Parts: sequence; C-alpha cells; structure tokens
Amino acid sequence: ILPCLSVRSALDLYLLVQNYPPGSEVIMSAINIPQIAEVVKHHNLTIIPLDISIETVSPKINLLESLITPKTVAVLVAHLYGKRIEMSPILKIAKTFNISVIEDCAEYFQGLNYLSDPESDVALYSFGSIKFFTSFGGGVAIIKNQHVHHKMMEIQNKYPVQSRQSYSQKVFKLYLWHKVQTSPTLITLFIKLCLSLGYDYQDVFVKMLRGFPHNLIDNIRYQPSTSLLSMMLHRQSTIDLEDLAKQRTKGLYVLNRLPPEIETVGRLCDMNNFWLFPILVENPDLFVATIRALGVDAYRGATQLNLIEEDRFKSQNGEQIQPKTTTDVMFYPHEAKYLIDHVVYLPVHKHVPYPVLDEIIKHAKNALNINKNHFKRKPAITSKL
Repeated sequence: ILPCLSVRSALDLYLLVQNYPPGSEVIMSAINIPQIAEVVKHHNLTIIPLDISIETVSPKINLLESLITPKTVAVLVAHLYGKRIEMSPILKIAKTFNISVIEDCAEYFQGLNYLSDPESDVALYSFGSIKFFTSFGGGVAIIKNQHVHHKMMEIQNKYPVQSRQSYSQKVFKLYLWHKVQTSPTLITLFIKLCLSLGYDYQDVFVKMLRGFPHNLIDNIRYQPSTSLLSMMLHRQSTIDLEDLAKQRTKGLYVLNRLPPEIETVGRLCDMNNFWLFPILVENPDLFVATIRALGVDAYRGATQLNLIEEDRFKSQNGEQIQPKTTTDVMFYPHEAKYLIDHVVYLPVHKHVPYPVLDEIIKHAKNALNINKNHFKRKPAITSKL
C-alpha cells in the first residue's frame, strides 16, 4: 500500500516504474476524467478506448481481446459512478496476453472490507474533495508486486513534500464552500452573483474542486504532507459503513420509483454505492432547464468524467470526426459517447430527506411528460456495417 498526493500521482508513479516503450498501447475504459488520459499520454503511450455497457458500466468484454495487439501493455479499467464491475473476465484475458491490469477505483470505495481484486497489478483509490470519506485530497495505491511497490516508493521519496500551507489553504477553501452550500441565504447569493456575471454556477463549483487545474505533471509529483497523511489515517480509521448503507438505501429508493422511460445508468450493476445518480435523457439541456424550473437542481457537470477517444477522431478545433471504416465503426465507443452526450445527474444522496426525494421523483416524471418527445430509452447507434 502506498499513500500518494492523488490518484494521478499514483498512476504516474506506476507508469514511471513500468517504463513502457514509447508508442505502447493502454486500453482504457472509454469514460474517465481527462487528466487520467493526460498522465497516460505524458508517458508517450497510446490510448485505445474500450466501450462500456450503459446497463452495467462494465467494459465490453467481447471487444477487449480484439483490441489487444503486440503493442498492448496494460488495460486501465474504471469503476464509474460508485458502481463496482466484475473484474474476473478482464483479469483472465489480461493474464492470457501477459498485460497489466490497472483498477481505477477513484469513484468506488465502500470501506476497507471491500477492496480491489487481489489479482489486479495496481488499484487506485481517491479521497479527493467530493469523494466518500474525503480527506480533502490524497490517494492510495495497492500494488501487487513488491518490487514495483518499492520502486514507486523510492521515486516518490525523492519528490518535494506538499507544504502544510498548501493543504491547509485547500481545507479552508472547502470549509468555506461547505458553509456557502449549507446556507440557503449564501448559496442564493452565490448563484445570483454567478448568473449576473454570466457564469454557470455549477461550472464554477466544479472548477473550485479541481485538484490540479494547471501544470498537471509538475503538480502531482509531490509527496503528501504530514497533515494530509494524518487526515487520511483519521478518515480511514473512522469509516462509518452506516453512511454507505444510507446512501445505498436512498439511491435504491429513487431508482425503484423512477418511470421506466428514464434510462438509469448501471441499473444491472450488482454492487452500487450511488456515488452519483446519473440518468439519460434525449435532450439533457432541455431536461435540466425544465426540472430546474420545477425546483430540482439537476446538473450535467457534476464530475470531470468525459469521453476517452482516440486523437484521430478529433479535429484540430476539437470537433468529432465520425468513424468511417468498418473496423473503426465496430470499435468506436458508441455507448460511452451516448452516455456522455445524454447524461443528467439527479441530486440524490444520503443527506436528502425522503420527502425531498419524493419531490425529485415527482418532478422527474413531470419533466418527462413535458419533454416526452426528447427521451429515448436505448442508445440510437447508427450502424455502418
């Protein structure tokens, strides 16, 4: 086990130790945060996206083996939205082809009794600002190979130490934001101020919580401060599993009462701690505007999660280039793209009282009726085969 400044720091350390040849390929779940992809690319590695299933948020195992080439060195699998995926099929294929398995558990942590698969080469956990059991930063890597663990620790020990002041400032900023969020007067003033300046207040919120907004690689190459390590130890020593049970109970309460016309992400996933509550609608911007007008603060930008796709499918101005060949169409992450293009997050979590959850359910139904022509239950994938 290796405590780090962040999940990005841990991944960077692992790739430094592995020192894969430039141009080697890393197969990645087609949804993750852009900075994880940035770390991989920094090591001169090529990302090969692997599509996921909307129903389970698991990578499509039937495509994995076909994506493996002689250049493939690792597969990086993300547990999304607090939903745990089954690792056994992935590990079996990886073992057959002698490639590493990196488990990204940044969004899935439910106590020390439910950790990563012991066969994964490395598993990464996040305790950042919006995670369960947050330490206001920090990450943990669980490394299978002792030699790799030793080398990662050796490199990290040469880094400068995060200053106590830097960590304290972050904690203070988040404390102030918590006070704003929990005060109806202050949050109303904050929203009005953002709107008057032409800003989306939720975008401002996400940017405030972003751990490394600039100079990613330079800023992740620090040792965690003693203050951060102490906070991580305290938080992970005082885990209250009843909190997770409450989160799960309220998530299931809403899940089982939403109309079937609203597609819920990962509804067939066996293990779900409802870190976020994503749904899919045909016109998400219209749906958000409608349900907000009804009094529910649904949102689109609750997380930095985005589509991971090959650079060749992006133009210089960032617009998507449609896959054209049969092979490209077959392996393009269609469902992942549909999810990112249509996702809306409902404000469902353990602190929301049941009467308010009932209001969210009611207004989701109302928004559905108002915009009934803008919903689609299944991804509309146009096949070119």
